[in-house]
Amino acid sequence: MTASPLVTAKWLLNQLSNRELEGKIRILECLEKTEAREAFKEGHIPGAQVFDLRLCRDENTDLPMMLPDAKVFAKVAGNLGIDRETHVIIYDRDNFGFETSARTWHMFKLFGHDKVSILDGGLQKWVSCNGKMQQGESVVGQRKYKGAKLKWRMLAKIDEVTESFETGALTLIDAREIEKDKPKIRVPNSINIPPSQVIDRELREFKSTRKLREIFVNNIDPFSEVVVFCQRGIKASNVLLALNLIGKYDAKLYDGGVAELKQKAEDKLIHVVDIEQ
Repeated sequence: MTASPLVTAKWLLNQLSNRELEGKIRILECLEKTEAREAFKEGHIPGAQVFDLRLCRDENTDLPMMLPDAKVFAKVAGNLGIDRETHVIIYDRDNFGFETSARTWHMFKLFGHDKVSILDGGLQKWVSCNGKMQQGESVVGQRKYKGAKLKWRMLAKIDEVTESFETGALTLIDAREIEKDKPKIRVPNSINIPPSQVIDRELREFKSTRKLREIFVNNIDPFSEVVVFCQRGIKASNVLLALNLIGKYDAKLYDGGVAELKQKAEDKLIHVVDIEQ
């Protein structure tokens, strides 16, 4: 069964009050910073476990936060009390609710776990709905996670991406916040759609499917092969989730992102030079 990509805080409140679902749902707070773990101990959604992206990545590369292999993913998931039948609910405490949770959602999807959803609005939305908070850390029984297998068809390789610089065969979406961060390196033949365009900053939720369709239809060919990238795969996952919400399920992630392009294809990138007035 494929779960809805997003669930509301009210939905989660109802699920947690249903004893028949006990053990069938696992809540994960996603993070990648030490201070976030301390914040988790001070207060989190009851029963939540920590999913630390730093512990679920490829440690055999110098590229940042690359996806782990199936063995590492299965071990991390199993240690958190998750098996193939568990409905995983993901959230984080980012200002806009999705910085690391979208990456985790996409990772579960990549390894074939379709029972995974994100809490729309994250921890702040939970608190605004009067959800209870729990302190400390709780221990859960480990489970055996079987059948993890990376779906390579959901990933793009560097050769595909660099070839498209010339041919335009792919619709390349750069999910970095270019207007805000003004990076010095740009990717040829790409368009910029960052998370800030698909998330409603006031509501701290993803924009409606109507608004999301307008954003993407105005920028891309919906029938083209879409590849999304950023610096290290996190912001790109937000855009991939937004594409999923409007039914574009075949969009790919280029996990290496700009970090890998700088290492292996820097001569093909566009270097922006500041011109003093």
